[in-house]
Amino acid sequence: MKRSLTLICSLLFFGFTGLSYAQSVNRVEIEAKKVADDYTVIPIGKDGLIMFYESKEKASGGNKIWIFSRYDTDFKEVWTKEFPIQRNLDYINFDYNQDNLYLFLGKSTQPKSKNENGSTRSAAEFVNNKGDFEIVSLNFNTGDIKNTSGEIPFGADVSQNFSVINNHAFISGKSLATAGQVCLQGCLTCTFIPWITQYTTFHFEAVLFDVDLTTGTSRQIKNPEFKGNTYVMEADKAADGSGMDFIFKNKPGSEKPTTFYLKRYSEKGDELTKTTIQGDKKEELVTSRVLNLNDVEQILIGTYKTATPPKKYFNPGSEKAMAYGTDAEGMFFSKINGGSQKYIKYYSFKDFKRFYELATQYGVRKMSERQKEKLDKKLADENYILKYRLLVHEIIVKNDQYIMVAEAYFPQYHTETYQVYVPGNQTQTRDAQGNTTTHTTLPHYETHYRTVFDGFRFTHAIVAGFDKEGNKIWDNSFEIEDILAPKLTQMVRVMPGDNETVMVYALGGSIKSKVISGNTLVDGKTSTKIDTGKEGDKVKGNAENSIEYWYDNYFVSFGYQRIKNDDAKKGEEKRRRVYYFNKIAYQ
Repeated sequence: MKRSLTLICSLLFFGFTGLSYAQSVNRVEIEAKKVADDYTVIPIGKDGLIMFYESKEKASGGNKIWIFSRYDTDFKEVWTKEFPIQRNLDYINFDYNQDNLYLFLGKSTQPKSKNENGSTRSAAEFVNNKGDFEIVSLNFNTGDIKNTSGEIPFGADVSQNFSVINNHAFISGKSLATAGQVCLQGCLTCTFIPWITQYTTFHFEAVLFDVDLTTGTSRQIKNPEFKGNTYVMEADKAADGSGMDFIFKNKPGSEKPTTFYLKRYSEKGDELTKTTIQGDKKEELVTSRVLNLNDVEQILIGTYKTATPPKKYFNPGSEKAMAYGTDAEGMFFSKINGGSQKYIKYYSFKDFKRFYELATQYGVRKMSERQKEKLDKKLADENYILKYRLLVHEIIVKNDQYIMVAEAYFPQYHTETYQVYVPGNQTQTRDAQGNTTTHTTLPHYETHYRTVFDGFRFTHAIVAGFDKEGNKIWDNSFEIEDILAPKLTQMVRVMPGDNETVMVYALGGSIKSKVISGNTLVDGKTSTKIDTGKEGDKVKGNAENSIEYWYDNYFVSFGYQRIKNDDAKKGEEKRRRVYYFNKIAYQ
């Protein structure tokens, strides 16, 4: 049942200006066949990491056997366990505390894609259509595993927020329009009724479930006071672990501004406090992250835009239908104390170094000289506003500073042309005098066009430090090279040190890194290959490379590789496909 593992250890050193950098390759390789299992690695700090996958073997009742392994920080295997899980469930999200890892699994309607190793990878989005879910609880120390099953009785997207406190799991997101509602809205749009009345057949509602992992019972927490479109955007645990804070984004109507609400619930799902968070008259909040400082204080960092007259959107399956467009003009910093908003401060993208340069860099490569001249004139205009989309990370606290990291991205599409065969036919018409005319259409092909979503194109990341009063004291940026991702997920990982901050991301079998100290560039962008640590190895292909911050000054990188070694010893394969994870150190 257990896969054969190969442990390779080596240490490579590279010179850095102002900072010594080491890539320590403590590496584990797992054989990945052409139709490989879907491996997942979750770092759990100094307790090591957990690797798991769904095997091909079946358990009783039609369940599938999943394999869970824990490794310590030196990649020594601590234990391996098997556990049956309901078939056709995908891994969606995780959370962990001092002793346990919690996995949220559910049925996803998102299509799966094949990577170059031939393995099937999930879109990692749980769009539940009245489907089952399981929460797997795994103890780090003993390897004991248990599960709690449940069901969401209606269509919902709960792919973003999953947290566990005191054996209570919170699942949150937004409801989804049914196929009938989408069809009806489409029919109404053809009558122009929505254009006149702004009528829509569906409103997104916030979805929030509390699951008791001890008893297995679950209940939906409803918020009837919200009108119009609402969803849960962010969640964070209370500083003392006694409850959960959720940010609700509510658009009550087309003529009313979007409002954020910060609600705290007890571990059993009872509402404790509610705080209204709003921008000024000219600014409207777009996205937000929350950080609990203590029992009464929170800070919020997110994006904002200038409030504009509402546009009329009609497709309930789209972001626009909710009036939740994510294009922003800058960042905001707000502080909450005792349930009330104390202040909010705004920082235009123009306040961030090189933001305009990096934001437009990708498009500039494809521009003509005349287009570049026009762009330069726009950027020189102090009234010109550049709107962009930012994926804001969790807030980092370091040396009495709040560090904000955000990645700039945009959705990318392309147009496809295709031919449709139209068979020939004959039709007849009759004029007033009773004469019949026959019209003949010959068989032919018609040209049609369709727009295809390619994914999310990431262009650069920005990092900024704020003091306790929300004043921006430094900022820096990091160019992201040619990453096109099928889903919106964090690409850049950050390791804040006492004096320097390391920013990294994985791309094509390499690790791209940059070291900064506030506004100062300590070391420019560096690219380092992910080494196998075995002499004679030549990496012929990489897929789904990723990197995560682990603990102290360590990262862990993982993914798939195709490797060739013509110097392989007798009995060893000259070609191999592997799933690997490497330990990366910065010193």
